[in-house]
Amino acid sequence: MRVVIIGAGIGGLFIAKKLLEQGHEVILFEKNTYAGGLAISHQFREIFYDIGPHIVFSKDNKILNEMLSMHSAWNKFERRNEIVLEGNFISYPFENYLGMLSSDLNNYCLDKFINNEFTNLIPENMLDFFLQKFGSGIVDVYLKPYNEKLWKTELKELDLQMVERIPNPPTEDVINGAKGIYSVGYTHQAYFYYPEQGGIYSFIESISKAYLGTSILNLNSEVEDIDLSTKNVRVNTLGESRQYGFDKLISFMPLRELLFILHQQIQFSRDLIEKIEYLGLIYGVVELDTHAKSNFFALTIPDSD
Repeated sequence: MRVVIIGAGIGGLFIAKKLLEQGHEVILFEKNTYAGGLAISHQFREIFYDIGPHIVFSKDNKILNEMLSMHSAWNKFERRNEIVLEGNFISYPFENYLGMLSSDLNNYCLDKFINNEFTNLIPENMLDFFLQKFGSGIVDVYLKPYNEKLWKTELKELDLQMVERIPNPPTEDVINGAKGIYSVGYTHQAYFYYPEQGGIYSFIESISKAYLGTSILNLNSEVEDIDLSTKNVRVNTLGESRQYGFDKLISFMPLRELLFILHQQIQFSRDLIEKIEYLGLIYGVVELDTHAKSNFFALTIPDSD
């Protein structure tokens, strides 16, 4: 079977690897001059920075070991996330460390968790899910302000696609945490792997090097058109358009871009495509002249200011 893959980010590269192992013919097109998508790195003053956070972990050991086997040099780190709330540092996950809050907030969150008025709520959106699992205290103090800041929309407007990734906290852990008896939550996330040198892009290079110089990975190749009726894609490479046939097509293009190409074939209006919402990403590097007091991995700041 001939499979055309659009987009050579981690998803495209990994799918290509698995399909090749199964004996399929694979052609991978990437419009940029490099593979990796958003999983790339740049160097500033001898330190490599990623475009957004990228770490390697999985609760599935088979998947984790396969990822680790694709790159030779890893460091293993403890994932120490801290939540900044009212000027205090609260460890992550929030519900396991309520004892680090002020006594008023601690009591409020614990009371609403134990006496949860939403226990029998059948969730229809992310806000419902959080209320049903954690109670209104933890939701009001942390989950709602942080997630609405992150997703740039009200939680009641978000569906339930993400919630299966959120573990159900044991009641005993939350109660003990409010008493100052802390336990690590989400243990499959407690440690993560990261390349020793070169940022996350060194991992991408390790995956893609087997394809470089072959007909499989085609960089600087932008897909201009997809004809579903004839199963052909038209690709522009260095100003030259060529047609490629496929039996199966897998796209990692941003959804809006894919729909603009396909809209006439699937009867999807351009006006409707324009209304599709998405989150852009802005990142920056802040250089301080002091050292952090603790070895934090990340700081989460729910405060809207």
